Amino acid sequence: MNTDHRPENAMRHAPLVLPVIHHLDRETSIEQARLAHAVDADGVFLISHNGKNGELGGTALRIKDEFPGWMVGVNYLGWNNLQALRVATEHGADMLWIDAPGITGVGLTVDGVRLTNDYADLLRKGRPRLFGSVAFKYQADEADPAGAARVARQQGYIPTTSGPGTGVAPDLEKIKLMKAAVPRLAIASGMTVENVAAFVPYVTHILVATGVSEDEHHFDFEKLSAFIGAVRVASKQQ
Repeated sequence: MNTDHRPENAMRHAPLVLPVIHHLDRETSIEQARLAHAVDADGVFLISHNGKNGELGGTALRIKDEFPGWMVGVNYLGWNNLQALRVATEHGADMLWIDAPGITGVGLTVDGVRLTNDYADLLRKGRPRLFGSVAFKYQADEADPAGAARVARQQGYIPTTSGPGTGVAPDLEKIKLMKAAVPRLAIASGMTVENVAAFVPYVTHILVATGVSEDEHHFDFEKLSAFIGAVRVASKQQ
């Protein structure tokens, strides 16, 4: 199974596939993590759209206890960035995904500087790996997606981008431009079994939910298994 600690100049590997669990309750999220592990996903993210951020840390710990060494991340939707970083660190999360890291193509906002300063010490320890959304859905239009990706990477983040809406794939030319600017790039919307092969050469991480799910809170075993297979086959064909 892939890890995310390889040097940036290392040999090309298949992108890491990180299914995103839309948290309903602890039991359901653990069940979905087991399903993702069974089909050889590289890890999972947990996110709550129903105000249950307080349950994510403990749920992540349960998953990590069951699958030692497997990557488990969180997105504390709606929390301020510094609170999210503190809680993710306290719970030993491997990854933290932040939707508004204060990054544009021209540099950092005031909030972006604060986050970078708090993250600097943690970056030296290697945990949590921070995924920062740039040129992302429902943000202000970004005139320079490649520049935003470059700024994110300069802070030690994995730049994470999307299409214009949930379940909508980004423009492939945008992805090509962003990947040319940075060694690592994550994509977090619109990926399906049918379209993912075109994006595989240009991303290092794929966060996926809608395209591999039967409903908001449950993955479709066959779709997720086929998706991971498609990613790895496309990677071998590069």
